[in-house]
Amino acid sequence: MTNTPLQALVTLNDPTYVEAARVLAERVWKEAGKTPQRRAALAFQLATSRPATKSEVSVLTRLAKEQSAHFRAAPKEAAALLTNGESGYDKSIPAADLAAWTMVASTILNLDEVISKE
Repeated sequence: MTNTPLQALVTLNDPTYVEAARVLAERVWKEAGKTPQRRAALAFQLATSRPATKSEVSVLTRLAKEQSAHFRAAPKEAAALLTNGESGYDKSIPAADLAAWTMVASTILNLDEVISKE
């Protein structure tokens, strides 16, 4: 597998990949408990098959916080993100939070160690 700019555009923007990130975010929201640290750690573990370091969890929780603030200020953007793909999204999760965690999941799914197995 290659790692090209075109590949990056697909894995960041294609509706199938966005939907996959949203489904991962929904799973993490439901299974990891209420703390952002637990959610980040579970999402990372599921995607990479290894525990996240404290530093990785810190970066991911900071991203979640920033994205949550962004999507609370831009609810139409959250709605547009969540309607990507074929399946509907879980409306019991606040849209801004699910959109934020979708972006966290997308970030994790686009890590080199997730895309390229050596």
